[in-house]
Amino acid sequence: MEFKTKYSLGDLVYMIVPISNHKSVFCSSCNGDKYLQLEKNFYKCPRCEGTGKIFQGEYIIKWEFFEKPRKIDRIRITETIKKDKSKKIEEIYGFVSSSYSESEREKNFWYIPATNLFSSLKEAKLEVKKRNANLDRRNKRTNI
Repeated sequence: MEFKTKYSLGDLVYMIVPISNHKSVFCSSCNGDKYLQLEKNFYKCPRCEGTGKIFQGEYIIKWEFFEKPRKIDRIRITETIKKDKSKKIEEIYGFVSSSYSESEREKNFWYIPATNLFSSLKEAKLEVKKRNANLDRRNKRTNI
């Protein structure tokens, strides 16, 4: 099967990334103490795994763009079958910093969906402005 992708290996693209905050609450099992006492022994809390907090999700607080273009090093195509049996095909592009040695490159890849990549800095800046405006509207409605 052959796919036509938006970008090719070696293309220079501008990326945008979400900046997010994590929302968590103190663990109700250990009251944030990280350990539970059973008789005279202390055990790492199994609910929070010894962190003292329960992760409740994350939310995007703003979008930012990279001024410098990045070269596409990998392309990954994923196919997901939805509940209604329809297929969703997504292009994900891989990047790695040139500061890594050859042996470190494999474990330091990061992937960005095609929806967050742009051919020009101008396009990336416009998209960041649009997405941040949408976040501002949403945050005003939900008081985040």
